[in-house]
Amino acid sequence: MRQDESDIVRRSPYEGEGGGIAPEAYVRADPKEAAVGSFLRTATPYTARGRQIIYYESRPIAGVYFVESGRIKCISSASDGRELLQAEFGAGEFFGVIEALNGTRAVATAVATETSMLRFVHKELFRKLVAEDSELALTLVQVLAERLKSAYERHTDLAYEPIERRILRTLSGLACKCDGALVVDRALSINELASMVAASRTRVSIAVQDLIRRGRLSRIEGKFVVLLEAPSA
Repeated sequence: MRQDESDIVRRSPYEGEGGGIAPEAYVRADPKEAAVGSFLRTATPYTARGRQIIYYESRPIAGVYFVESGRIKCISSASDGRELLQAEFGAGEFFGVIEALNGTRAVATAVATETSMLRFVHKELFRKLVAEDSELALTLVQVLAERLKSAYERHTDLAYEPIERRILRTLSGLACKCDGALVVDRALSINELASMVAASRTRVSIAVQDLIRRGRLSRIEGKFVVLLEAPSA
């Protein structure tokens, strides 16, 4: 691991006695507890501070990461300089898998959006684990298949779906249901939302204002609320 990839390394809250893995660590990868066991037993605990860059786009990466807590976003740069959000990873998810398996450079920059507890395995050891552990290999195939499906759906949405629907769908996917509405439990800027729906900040800002005017969306202290039904006139 390079120095900028190992800025802060602390004991993981999921370590059990004697440096083993505590049972609650496996729950994070629900429902495939046994499948990630070999990875977690081998992995090194790693704490990333909020806004810390874990690896950079177009550079070699050291290995694969597993999120125990916190959130990681992967962003890439468009030709006009805009940041595009490629993916986000929360507790129980792997990232860096494709690059480690293919031996390619990072397709995006990975950044911690908040203080995050991670587990790290070097790419050579990771490939060895995959070759020896069929359960882990199957889990990763399922993970990658789901991401491929999501990427296909996003590509289709970008080609055919109006921006207002993309905004509502994206926010709904981040939200929890509460009192007849879907509430996004974290503040989200227009810039961040624009990167998620692959549109300019201006277009997204206009669309958000229109959705608020039509009663489909509201915003409280930076947090979006998606109204399941527009109020009657």
